Amino acid sequence: MHQFVEAAIARKITPRADVLFDVAFSLKKVLSALSSLRSFIFKKKMPAGAAKATSAVVPASGGNSLRKIGMRLYPWLNKTEKKKAIIVTTTGATFFRNAFPFFYRYEIIPVLWDVWPSTWESLFSDLKLFECKMVFVTARDMARKISEELGIEAHWIPEGIDLGDYDKGNDLSERHVEVYELGRQKKEYHAILEKLHAAGIITHYYRNRYSEDGRLLQLAFPTAEELLDVLSDTKVLVSFPLTDTDPQKSGNLETLTQRYWEAMLSRCLIVGRAPKELIDLIGYDPVVNIDWEKPGEQMEELLKNIHTYQGLVDRNYATALENASWLDRVDKISRILADRNYQL
Repeated sequence: MHQFVEAAIARKITPRADVLFDVAFSLKKVLSALSSLRSFIFKKKMPAGAAKATSAVVPASGGNSLRKIGMRLYPWLNKTEKKKAIIVTTTGATFFRNAFPFFYRYEIIPVLWDVWPSTWESLFSDLKLFECKMVFVTARDMARKISEELGIEAHWIPEGIDLGDYDKGNDLSERHVEVYELGRQKKEYHAILEKLHAAGIITHYYRNRYSEDGRLLQLAFPTAEELLDVLSDTKVLVSFPLTDTDPQKSGNLETLTQRYWEAMLSRCLIVGRAPKELIDLIGYDPVVNIDWEKPGEQMEELLKNIHTYQGLVDRNYATALENASWLDRVDKISRILADRNYQL
């Protein structure tokens, strides 16, 4: 998301200051603290046997302090004719917060990331509340869903990346890190890699640490600088879509994520599965798919014959340079908005 904003600034789209949001966020924290203090004092003074005070039930679509403050004024301030529009970058879960306080004066044009099913109720409610006419979203199926169910003009803007951050590194046969599981792990395949590592077939192996319920415990490389250095020295990068690693969270919403571009720009051989969005976008499958009949033997053969995949990673690198830049995404958004007579 931050890289998208930087690309927009590079294309001379002026960002709005976050001063009002900071004030509102601070006010929210103050109100929360006062509420906690009031509850504490009231509890202390409550005589034995007295009924406990209860709070009103908040709808699932959201009812935190920021929303309550914002919506008290909205019916009056929203009557003002909105002659200008503003692009709001946001996840599905944080749309209201990121649009505040701009929705009072501007037509909101959201650019959406992480629109998993758990966010749909509040997201759809706020898209209707703000009377959004145009939406951009990084998940193609979600763009289709918004268009069909809400009648809003929705455009798919594939996940992009800042090309300048990545190093293509040495050829595969000259690299030292054999396998890196980047991001969430597919449990069945992770277990196979652990066995190969324990047997000494994989010697230089990196991965994040997760709890049994999928919570992240420790990143393999906590800083971006460390990650970038390792990617350019990695032979095989293992990656699966969220639909494979956490189908319950994804709700079968399969989408392209940044780590595929990271691997392609670092000339790593990607092993796992590519999201269909990526295949359709570039016109071929850039990933070596798992042979589930003999996955361990497949990985061993890959590492022994890694030089034979140099042509594929070189092709992937050239393809990413041509298709992955956020600058191109910003240009597409600007063209669409200009065709609808929006001015940025």
